[in-house]
Amino acid sequence: MPNTMPGHQDRTILDIAEQAMKDADYNTLSQCMDGLRQNLRANPYLLEPLIALADHVSKQQEFIPHALAAYRDAARYAASGSDLEQQAVAGFVRHADAIPDVVECINAYINAARYAASGSDLEQQAVAGILRHADAIPNVEERINAYSNAARYAASGSDLEQQAVAGILRHADDISDTSLRLGAYRCAAAFAAPCSDLEQQAVVGFVRNADDIPDTSRRLEAYRYAASYAASGSDLEQQAVAGFVRHADAITNVEERIHAYRYAVYEAGRDSALWQTATAGMERRATAATTKSGPTMPTRKNVRRFMNKVCRL
Repeated sequence: MPNTMPGHQDRTILDIAEQAMKDADYNTLSQCMDGLRQNLRANPYLLEPLIALADHVSKQQEFIPHALAAYRDAARYAASGSDLEQQAVAGFVRHADAIPDVVECINAYINAARYAASGSDLEQQAVAGILRHADAIPNVEERINAYSNAARYAASGSDLEQQAVAGILRHADDISDTSLRLGAYRCAAAFAAPCSDLEQQAVVGFVRNADDIPDTSRRLEAYRYAASYAASGSDLEQQAVAGFVRHADAITNVEERIHAYRYAVYEAGRDSALWQTATAGMERRATAATTKSGPTMPTRKNVRRFMNKVCRL
């Protein structure tokens, strides 16, 4: 590895850094950190001095971005779960709020959450940092991504997790792309507390937007997803099933169409108008399939039943 810096061929990077610390020469310290960062992959023993230098230069506001770059690389190359990794994460959490650009600030917290020990206080501090700044992100898709990361790293069932879900739902309808908008609602439903108002709000988003999906199979999958998260027996669940029934005939494959109606029959309220419609659709398509393609191939169970009967003849 290049252990020296230009103009200092007889001294190591750490020799130069030591003198720069005595001289409060932060520009030189930043250059030393860059040299260490470039060689971390092959020389992990440089992690400890890199973090020490980052801690030192972070005392000066203008050099915090350099420190955060060092913390990021240190967290990346440190052994997973090691003390050095967590020291790097602590550096992220300690200084991210000082970054003036909100997107860079959020990215620092996301990196901290990514490398923090799962379930640790550091991880949750990083999540809190994401939530504190997410609404200030100008681009709605980046804003949703920040809330999604917060939900992902927040402790399951925690207030932080539900705050992240609420953030997703607050901005999801502002996304212009249908696929991305439904992806936001899917994320919200996945992380919302089961049977909560937030979960049902996510389902409403699915039901409200599913008809805008041009592809039939993906449209039906959206309605199926909505039905699976809707409160059992609720009007919302039946609206999702109704969407499923409404588009089932658009499925070109006959067997898949029958399967779609069978799913609707299972999910619809017994003997309801929706149940009757789904049952009729399944029977209608089953008749058409038999007429069109002839008898289906027997299963092993069919064969055993047939042989048992034949043996009695």
